[in-house]
Amino acid sequence: MESKLQENTDVVQAVLAGEKEKFAQIIDDQKNLVYSILLRMTDDHEGANDLAQEVFVKVYRQLKQFKGKSKLSTWIYKITYFHGLSHLRKQKRLLQ
Repeated sequence: MESKLQENTDVVQAVLAGEKEKFAQIIDDQKNLVYSILLRMTDDHEGANDLAQEVFVKVYRQLKQFKGKSKLSTWIYKITYFHGLSHLRKQKRLLQ
């Protein structure tokens, strides 16, 4: 049986090779992680959904930067966390 790390790398490589429909598998596997992080950060269901969509767009655009040295979920967690922080900073600036 393939390790999860190898499986993730294979899916990423497939997407990068042009099998764009495989990205849906990444979204399916990671959507709960991304949403729960953003919901904890924003305490807003609708906002967390919107930010999650933005995160997956970022993930797709930056996929070629994934080196496979960590789990895909760790890499996506990092993108999600920093995207959420950026959003919160923007909100704080708007409120001042």
